[in-house]
Amino acid sequence: MELAAEKVSLLRINGTEIKVSYHKEISLPMLFNVVTGSPSSALLSTNLATEQVAMSVSDEQNKNMNAAQNELLSVHQRYAHANMQWCQDLRRKRKYKLDGKIVKERPVLPPKLKDSRCCDIRVCAVCQLGKMKGQ
Repeated sequence: MELAAEKVSLLRINGTEIKVSYHKEISLPMLFNVVTGSPSSALLSTNLATEQVAMSVSDEQNKNMNAAQNELLSVHQRYAHANMQWCQDLRRKRKYKLDGKIVKERPVLPPKLKDSRCCDIRVCAVCQLGKMKGQ
């Protein structure tokens, strides 16, 4: 396997090379439009019991997201893919005025990592697929 700034190249035992480009928004290699009989389809038919073909986005070894982003993504997934900004808001301390007094309350969803309240929001692949329109 060869990693470069613009793509990942996989060299199979039989000599075929599979080139996979990185998705611009999520910085992960993505396979699109896999045609049966192509080298990419050969990759997908690999025995998953013996080889790790695709790592989970929330895996600790995923270097594309930090721990705070992983925590935010897991909350987003746990609450039926709720809006990420709303998930972050639920993790912040709340402060508001009531009868002229300032009331402070704990977060609705206390974060394990404080940075998950204000980290960069990543694109959720499942949500993007759900927004696609059929042809």
